[in-house]
This record gives sequence, structure tokens and C-alpha cells, in this order.
Amino acid sequence: MRGLGFQRFIGHLCLLPLGFLIILLMRFRGRYKLKHHRELRRRFKEVAASGDPILICPNHLTLIDSVILLWAFGSIPWYLFHYRGFAWNIPAVENVKTKLSWRIITYISKCVLIDRLGGAEHRNQIFSIIRQCLRRGDIFTIFPEGTRSRSGSVQVDDVAYGVGRIIQGVPGTKVLCVYMRGDQQDAYSAFPKKGERFDISLEVITPSSANKGLRAVRDYSRQVIEKLKEMEDRYYSRIGD
Repeated sequence: MRGLGFQRFIGHLCLLPLGFLIILLMRFRGRYKLKHHRELRRRFKEVAASGDPILICPNHLTLIDSVILLWAFGSIPWYLFHYRGFAWNIPAVENVKTKLSWRIITYISKCVLIDRLGGAEHRNQIFSIIRQCLRRGDIFTIFPEGTRSRSGSVQVDDVAYGVGRIIQGVPGTKVLCVYMRGDQQDAYSAFPKKGERFDISLEVITPSSANKGLRAVRDYSRQVIEKLKEMEDRYYSRIGD
């Protein structure tokens, strides 16, 4: 954790250039837009202000979903004085290892790289890091589906149990379920289309279970993925009206 503390310190120092880079990429290169941006930031600030352990659980369609959410949830000045709100996340190492620039950016943007082909010991280490971060007050982002949805929609039956293991290890964790979709996003992709407009909805749940052990882990994971599916159904119902 001392290594993560140093990484967090370096990330905070680099926040201004990193933040401006994110904005340049989002607004001018991607020409992306966010619907109800002010309201999104207001709601996220309310959640972050609670001081509870917070795990952000979004659906997953592109390689830069977590970057878009960082842009959506806070301004550079706000993150500078509320660096806890700049959430940690766990990108797959295979997505960044080929370029030194990507590895540097992930290091200074509070990322813990995960090897999806790694064994149980590696996964247990990652889960331990996430739980320790939550206990000390940091916010962490993890995708419950484990990878980008190949069908383009939330797959309840494909939920990974990592989320449940994290929640079980940190009692009282609040889960910020996030459903995000671009107007032109029909399926998964590496990057959103240029000029994309994103619709993002938020809902906070506190998963619970009367079971113990693996059954409780499954309960927690299912509650999160089923909430995301419910949010997706509401999204399609709303745009269909």
C-alpha cells in the first residue's frame, strides 16, 4: 500500500496536465458531449461527500469508459481539492503494455493493472488492494461484467464474482451503479464514435445478503448486475417513448 500511496501522490501532482489532456481528448479530439452534465456532477459530488466506502460499477462498452466517467463526474479544480473523487480503476494490462505513453498515463491516473490471464494469486492480490483502498476512503471503479459486453447489452448471466468478493470484504460498501451509452452505440467498440453524445444515469445501492461465504458473494454480484440491467431497460424504454 505504500507503493500505492506514492502512486497516488504522483498522480495528484500530475492532475493538472493529466486533467487538461483528458478534456482535450474528450471535447476536441473525440468531440464528445454529455447530456445533463451539471446534474451528473452535482449527484456524484453528493455521493462522494458521504465518506462511505464507494465502489463505482458501470456497464462496459468501450476501452475509455472510465476516462469518460472521470470527465463526467468532476472538473479539474474539483478533483484538485477532492482528489478522493478521482476514482481508482483496474484496466487490463494487455490494453496498455504495448506503449510506454499509455503505461505512464495509467500510472499517474490511479490505475492498478490487472492481468486477466493471471492466476488466483494475482487476482487475490488485486482484490486485496481494492478492499484496502475502499477501507481507507478511496473510491474505486470496477466493471462487474469483467470485460466489454460483446452483445452490446448488460448480460446478467455473465457477471463476474469479483464485485461480490470486494463488497463482502468491506461491509457497508455503497455501490454507485452507472449506466452509460452513446446515442450511436449499438455494440461494443474500442472507442466511441466521434461526436458521440452520452446518456449517463446513476443509482446508489447497498447490497446485502442473509447468506455467508460464496453464496453471499453471488448475491452481492447479482444485485449489482441486475440493477445495471434494470437501468438499461429504463434507458431503452425512455428513448423508445
